[in-house]
Amino acid sequence: MDIRELKLFLKLAETLHYARTSQVMAISPSALSRTVQRLEDEVGDKLFERDNRSVTLTPAGLHFRDYAKDVLERWNLLQETIAGESDIISGELTVYSSVTGCYEVLPPILKSLRDKYPDIHIHLITGSVNDAFSLASEGSADIVISAEPDNLPPTLEFFPIISTPMVFIAPSSESPLEIDITKETFDCSETPMILPNKSIFRKRIDEWFYEKGVKPLIYSEVSGNEAILAMSRLGFGIGIIPKVVVEHSLFSSDIAVVETDMKPFDIGLLIQKRRLSNPIVKAFLTVVKEVKQRG
Repeated sequence: MDIRELKLFLKLAETLHYARTSQVMAISPSALSRTVQRLEDEVGDKLFERDNRSVTLTPAGLHFRDYAKDVLERWNLLQETIAGESDIISGELTVYSSVTGCYEVLPPILKSLRDKYPDIHIHLITGSVNDAFSLASEGSADIVISAEPDNLPPTLEFFPIISTPMVFIAPSSESPLEIDITKETFDCSETPMILPNKSIFRKRIDEWFYEKGVKPLIYSEVSGNEAILAMSRLGFGIGIIPKVVVEHSLFSSDIAVVETDMKPFDIGLLIQKRRLSNPIVKAFLTVVKEVKQRG
């Protein structure tokens, strides 16, 4: 068994969901199943019980989870120790980001990192913004691109990079809605709305509606800002998403955009505080600072 397999196991042990684990960890469901089978063969016992409705850890799986956590803690400590003793900073850095973060935040950072620290290898995982906070909290990724949480846990540090307002979006051409979001008569309580089903963004949206005394007419609650944009473009309802998502969408020319007076979101890096001493993480943060200074 290797470190990657232990990370996959721990993620599955947390989610107890093969499809979600596959998506978050950027691996096919069949490859994940084969990994679990290999681990079970090496351990000599079943780690998960699985039926059509649920996935649960077996007693052996519970013991192996403790073992896997201990190994990964020791592995991270070993990497930090070796990197600290070497003049050359090298090793692997796991970065998690949404697709929008890959377009907007990461390109100048990764380019500078490659130029300055060619021996650092990036393992980039893309997925939903809904998973960003949990991945940072549990340490499944070293660096997580995320919106700043309103209540940051004491175990995490946030480093802002950009700021983006929240905007209403609607089809710019004719649609079944026949609603013009630029008019003052636009009413969220009478207009079908498409909102995130959870996430940092949904919490602030709900608070904003509450402060205005508005009960929105919710047509659909979906996972991911890109999904909200796609449904709104097709005329299913009016969406609320970060403006940066629209700016990097292939459909930006098909979308009408109106900024809300909601507090903008800072987008940046979520990192566990205990990892800030890691030389590879320090190198990444140095590059981020240099990129920000260059504008």
